[in-house]
Amino acid sequence: MRSWRIEAATTELPAVDRRYNTPVNSAAMSTTMRVTERTRERFSELAAATGRPMTELVEEAVDRRERRIFFDQLDDRWGELQRDPEAWAEIERECQAEEGSLRDGIE
Repeated sequence: MRSWRIEAATTELPAVDRRYNTPVNSAAMSTTMRVTERTRERFSELAAATGRPMTELVEEAVDRRERRIFFDQLDDRWGELQRDPEAWAEIERECQAEEGSLRDGIE
């Protein structure tokens, strides 16, 4: 397996980690990541087709995967609440207590 160097673009402004809203050290914005040649080819083809840098496509793929994991976990937890009669009754009591609080006329 070959290593391909994927470098992030740098700008004059400090980069910010969107998850934590903290500055990212621009010196740490470049790294080597091992991927199969086929994966590298796929990213290259996507970059050519979209006109976007491979680093941007990698970041987007990671962002989408993180969101998918978050919502899968949320869905699992919501299902656990629905299967717990006591917890679900508490949720319904809270919903009833908040019903009409907006007074926007939408049911």
